[in-house]
Amino acid sequence: MSFILLPILIGLLALPLVMGPLARSGKVTRVDLTGSGFLTALCATIAISSLASPIFGIGFILAVLIHEAGLALACRSIGHDLSRMRISTISNTSGPESQKDFDHALEDCFAALYGPVLAVVPTLLALGLFHVLSPVSPVLSDHLGKLAITLAAFNFLMLMPFRPLGGGRIAQAVSNAFGPQSAVFITLFMVAAFASAALREQSIAMSILTAAALQSLFHSKRENQMALSQDQTLIVMSCYAITLTVYFMAGFWCLTRLI
Repeated sequence: MSFILLPILIGLLALPLVMGPLARSGKVTRVDLTGSGFLTALCATIAISSLASPIFGIGFILAVLIHEAGLALACRSIGHDLSRMRISTISNTSGPESQKDFDHALEDCFAALYGPVLAVVPTLLALGLFHVLSPVSPVLSDHLGKLAITLAAFNFLMLMPFRPLGGGRIAQAVSNAFGPQSAVFITLFMVAAFASAALREQSIAMSILTAAALQSLFHSKRENQMALSQDQTLIVMSCYAITLTVYFMAGFWCLTRLI
């Protein structure tokens, strides 16, 4: 029962993320899909469902909605007058649409982490139900396991330290706290590490990560944004590392039991 009680407890602790006090002014509004956004989201969902299974496609849609809701709630919590919840995050991953930019790097990191942290609860709940229902209902358990893997994989990807993903904004904010030019050197180190692994293992996935790390060099730095203090840097790094580890361990544990 601990596999169920733990997600429920974490869910209770996470209630302030969706029910906590927000700024009195401002609102969250929904943005419908554009033609290109709808086509991109439809093709991605069909591809995932065809190559894997429809459950993965459903999990992908759920992961996108939770991620976008988290971005909108983060902007609302910071105090932006208007934050828009996009239906699709595929065509625009540079951050939540808002009338106001993030004046402080801590606000940027807060928004980037809000969605992934919010998705921890449904991920762990699906993971717990997958384990508990395995001997009772193998089919339902299998579906929940695939749902947990999809949520974990999506959020793990969003936390990768590459611009314009949320993890890239966090990595840049942390690196800028150590020095204005350190972000470039850290990115070059990641490019070299992934390229070395791709050549050694002949891995397509590592090659994709190499290209993702390389393209993040061409994203311009946010100007006139206050940098993180030393204490804020440690807090952000701790939250980022813990969240990334949760998704990696959850996805890996569930994947090894489904195979």
